[in-house]
Amino acid sequence: MKMKTALAVIGATVVLGGAAMAQSASEWAGQMKLGGVVSQSSGAGSSPARPDAAFFEDPSKASPLAYRLLYETAGFLGGKHESFGTIQDGENSEQTSFSAVDVVHINRTIGDGLRAGDKYLVFHPDSKEVVHPVSRKSLGHKVFIDGVIEVIEPGEKFSKAKITKSFNPIQRGYRIKQYEENKIPSIDMDKPVVEKKVEGIVVASKDLKSSYATGDVIYIDIGQKAGVEVGDLLELVANRKSTAASPEKTLGRARVLALEDETATAVIVTSVQMSRIGDTVRYIQDREVVSPVMAKGGKK
Repeated sequence: MKMKTALAVIGATVVLGGAAMAQSASEWAGQMKLGGVVSQSSGAGSSPARPDAAFFEDPSKASPLAYRLLYETAGFLGGKHESFGTIQDGENSEQTSFSAVDVVHINRTIGDGLRAGDKYLVFHPDSKEVVHPVSRKSLGHKVFIDGVIEVIEPGEKFSKAKITKSFNPIQRGYRIKQYEENKIPSIDMDKPVVEKKVEGIVVASKDLKSSYATGDVIYIDIGQKAGVEVGDLLELVANRKSTAASPEKTLGRARVLALEDETATAVIVTSVQMSRIGDTVRYIQDREVVSPVMAKGGKK
């Protein structure tokens, strides 16, 4: 998925109240039910019957990957941060930052094709670069999604826009990108998955924390080029050598929310112990495994 797509996908959101912001881990467990359906065999050596492809297209069987606010403000890591314009100032120039209902000035005009009612996503890259904990290679910057604005008065030198959704304090210099509201990706826990081997490590998190648990958004060093897909379930494993006396320690599981070429955004859906930067992430088949040919409707 290209950077433009990632910004668009993470796009719009509904600002939830305090209760929704405190959505419980039990609700996560309901949305992110792990384990899946066990394939049933009619006898030794027999193959399970497979439903028609249409069975997996039934939207009533699918569950969203995450609740809306978390999904659409998860952000991403790396790549270019192309924008249409920036926030120049506010109607109240004495304010140091702006939030919902405030009116801001943007450096785009009627000459740029701006029209009243146009909506734009507000975002900004973190000033600090993320460095890979092992290779020390630069992975780029974290990008934070800050809100949505709507143009109310296009102008000749600048235009006025109202902040309709605010997730973080919006400041001068923050960038804007055309807003597109997209449906949250969903997952059908009955649908077969393709077998693959994908492994990487945790390189950063959305929030400034030193350890992560259920509900935290993390960024990993593998993405679309490595075969990662939206909805993939990842096992979190402690970053230490395993021995017979001290076996590998599983810390929890995470679900992939969005992709870049070389990184991915994921949310921890179960946690038995805190995870940290440098811990391993490993793709696991949480449902029935089929060959790539069968997954595409072909025959063996």
